[in-house]
Amino acid sequence: MAFDEQLDIHLRARFTLILLVTPEEERAIETVKTLCDGRKRRLLSWDAGQGFQQVSGTGGIVPSGKDPLSALEAILKYEDEAVFILKDFHECWENARIKRMLRNVAQQMKFDSTAAKLCIISPRKTLTACTPAGSTCKHGAYV
Repeated sequence: MAFDEQLDIHLRARFTLILLVTPEEERAIETVKTLCDGRKRRLLSWDAGQGFQQVSGTGGIVPSGKDPLSALEAILKYEDEAVFILKDFHECWENARIKRMLRNVAQQMKFDSTAAKLCIISPRKTLTACTPAGSTCKHGAYV
């Protein structure tokens, strides 16, 4: 099965936290954008330099949050359906508050009717301490 097909299945299956390990950040974003466009989902990205940016979709408010913790808080409060791409988060794995907030956001999204999802793009697979307890990695998605 092709990568884009696997990712589409994970997004449709309501996986709340998906890790894409790749050095090709732009290519990964383009793949997620194509999938979101096809399903008419809004796609937003976040990075430490620019904060939130709308990548795909129309309408809605672009949240604010310049640091990782405030970005996660903004995602938790977001009320529309969207996929959030988090860039540069591999730099935050050692911060206990950010790890805890990431877990909280991913867990809360499971019960949220807005069906928001997090997609973390990282050039390296170094987040075992960050993944929810008992989770396993399948095809780049933590379940």
